[in-house]
Amino acid sequence: NWYRPDNEGGKWKAYMISQIYYETYQLRRQWMKTPWIKVYRDENGLISDLEGLLPALDDMDPFMGYYLSISIMPEILKQLEMLNENTYFCAVGSADLILGFCADGTSAQSNAFGPFTQKMLQRCKDLGYGRACESTFEISGQYGDKSYRVSQPRWSRAVAQSLRGDAACPIGSQVDRQIGYCVEEREVNGKKIKEAFGPFPKQLVERCIDRKGGNACYQGRWEANFLKSMLD
Repeated sequence: NWYRPDNEGGKWKAYMISQIYYETYQLRRQWMKTPWIKVYRDENGLISDLEGLLPALDDMDPFMGYYLSISIMPEILKQLEMLNENTYFCAVGSADLILGFCADGTSAQSNAFGPFTQKMLQRCKDLGYGRACESTFEISGQYGDKSYRVSQPRWSRAVAQSLRGDAACPIGSQVDRQIGYCVEEREVNGKKIKEAFGPFPKQLVERCIDRKGGNACYQGRWEANFLKSMLD
């Protein structure tokens, strides 16, 4: 428990750490019992409602939207078969969830397909790769009973891997905790928008198709609010 007078303008309130800890030992945390939630159950014993009892402890209150990020090496997830890449859609190749893009192979000579972040594009230009940075590759295919045609950038896998950075999200993007995807803010026609990067699960792509999303459904980048509506 870290609830103490510092959090309440110097006032002592119920369920704070003990005064002996705070004043005598000059400690600011104490292992102790504190009320957390009150659980209401229906006649069948199933939980019907919850009430937060100590919202002042915001990182323990389930209604405050407090997040804690825990990083797990993707190689471990893959070994535990928790990364099922076959359930993700790619217009070409297959999803590589460790690389974070679709790819047509695992060797350095194979290709990775965008869209890539703006910072990756800028890194590509700064390194003098020229027109290859922004050139696109036309892809046609069939998914279910629908045909599609999309245009995506294509880099060598080695280049994409070297330019994306070492973080979970490609450089220039960060995790949006509401939707659980890497997002990037960029300007389109003078307006700033947030876009989320795939690969996206086939289930979401099918939902997008059902909602008449058109060719955008087959791209690896969706507007963040649109993705949120798909998740909802």
